[in-house]
Amino acid sequence: MNDTITVLTVTRQRPELLQRAIRSVNQQDYAGKVHHLILIDDCMDTYAMLTQYHSTNNNLSCFLRARSSIEASGPEHLAKLRNLMGRMAETQWICFLDDDNEYESHHLRKLVECAHQTNSLAVHSWMQVFNFDGTPYLQQRWPWCRDEEEGKLRYRELASRGMIAPGSNVIKDGINNLPYRCVDTSEWLIDRELFLHNQMSTSFSYEEWVTNKAEDDKLQMQLLAAKVPIACNKVVSLKYYLGGYSTNHDGQHAHSQTWKWQSTETQC
Repeated sequence: MNDTITVLTVTRQRPELLQRAIRSVNQQDYAGKVHHLILIDDCMDTYAMLTQYHSTNNNLSCFLRARSSIEASGPEHLAKLRNLMGRMAETQWICFLDDDNEYESHHLRKLVECAHQTNSLAVHSWMQVFNFDGTPYLQQRWPWCRDEEEGKLRYRELASRGMIAPGSNVIKDGINNLPYRCVDTSEWLIDRELFLHNQMSTSFSYEEWVTNKAEDDKLQMQLLAAKVPIACNKVVSLKYYLGGYSTNHDGQHAHSQTWKWQSTETQC
């Protein structure tokens, strides 16, 4: 295996946060080749920032894409863009990094080591969750639930399964946590050819909107349905910041898009 990696990032209207994500990719201690592919979702400010500050970075490429008038933010749109980027990549491995999150410096190295040790083509890490301001998220409420009481109940359910613990911001994601929780998109390292045969579904139901099932849920279900051997390295190496569209239920985070229900029949 040549173990080259492309990190795929979709970004829109938050160039300052994207800078943090880029730094975390640049600071990886992985010895192999890493390329950072950034798809700019219709945002000239982000394009200008990348052109000004990162034009000499040979390990980074960016593409500016215009939105059509009927395209809306949400998992349908994001899944479509992630699938597109998977097809654009040219390395053996691909992984994802949301523009508001960051990797620990050993993230990619530990994932590749796990892939070698387990002979798996799909591996993932664990993560720790932070508030938007960078403080650890320690509320005993599952932040991905739209309803307050449901969030408290879900937290207790997941704590009873050992996936989370009071006083800690670590989430121990795994394939056996369904239907309560899936592996986050940014935790994965996946063989590119495997991903191309198991791309993310771009169709979501109203019930999935209510329960906040996003494209990472669909990816995991697709891999499980295909009986792909999946391994977890049990390393906490993703720093996940709240306030993205999947947790911006009330629209209080101006930097983030909001997933509003829209029938897929109206999407392009």
